[in-house]
Amino acid sequence: MTVAKFLRYFGYAASTTISLAGVLIIVGLLIPSYIPSNYRVLLGVVFVLYGIYRFVSLRFKKPDEELLP
Repeated sequence: MTVAKFLRYFGYAASTTISLAGVLIIVGLLIPSYIPSNYRVLLGVVFVLYGIYRFVSLRFKKPDEELLP
């Protein structure tokens, strides 16, 4: 496995983890109950959107010429 493939897979894993954390924050499993629900939902939505952004930007990124074999 080349470095470029490893970094691509790592990026996909990171975007999935961030999106999953956002969903868990929205549901209320990662944030304590004393945090107001509107802040919890807002933070969760930000995490989900950032995870989607990372996934889409990684998906449409052109491979670096230097890292290709």
